[in-house]
Amino acid sequence: MTTEPLPVPSDAELYEQIAARVRSADAEGVREALSAHGIRLTSPLPARRQLVVHRLYCEGSKTGTDGNDGTFTVDMTLGPARGRSPAP
Repeated sequence: MTTEPLPVPSDAELYEQIAARVRSADAEGVREALSAHGIRLTSPLPARRQLVVHRLYCEGSKTGTDGNDGTFTVDMTLGPARGRSPAP
C-alpha cells in the first residue's frame, strides 16, 4: 500500500487563504501583519502514528517445501517487546 503525501501549500497560498477569511485584508497585508508580530509560517511536523499488534493469525497451504507441504494455522498472542524501547 502506497500513499501519496498530502500537498503542502506554499507561504503565498497560505497568505491568500487567510486573506480570504478576513474581508479587509489582502495576502500582502496578512504577510505584513504576521511579520510585524513575529509570526513565521513553518511546515507542520508529521503526525505521530503507531501500530500495536496484539494478535497474529494466519492460515493457508504451503507448497514447494522439502517434505513440509500442507495446510497450516498459526495463532499467536503478542505482548509488549522485551528489552526494546518504544520507537520515537
